[in-house]
Amino acid sequence: MSKIAERIDLGGDVLMIPGRSFIKDVELYKITRKAKVKTRHLFLFTDVLMVAPPPLPGQKYIIQGSLVIKGSQVIDLPDDTENQFFNRFHFLSYPKSLELKAPTKELKKEWMDLLSSQVQAASNYFGTGCQKVMHVYQRDAEVTNCPI
Repeated sequence: MSKIAERIDLGGDVLMIPGRSFIKDVELYKITRKAKVKTRHLFLFTDVLMVAPPPLPGQKYIIQGSLVIKGSQVIDLPDDTENQFFNRFHFLSYPKSLELKAPTKELKKEWMDLLSSQVQAASNYFGTGCQKVMHVYQRDAEVTNCPI
């Protein structure tokens, strides 16, 4: 855990808390609301998924968000051939959710399985109480009517 702490800047938050263990990290792509692709590094822990953009050379990863694992959902998405977005999936959590894409089908499956199993493990360990989930936005090009 201390090796991971050397790579991450939490902006004053505490990384090492009782019960938290590091599981795995990966570089995937986040698909934005405006259908742009941004590289993101994900750090999976037993209780949170931390998301960071690529660091500047010689710098630490600066965590932009920590998504709660307990009560989250992992949803497979079909390929979006119009925008050339393949190997997509949603990670629905709180306080936000992500649309992610992997460079390969194998990596997509590996991370969907890993996230799903961790969501299940967190529910078993921390209980199955109600957890709020933020649904993924609609891309600007997909909106036909104002939802408000």
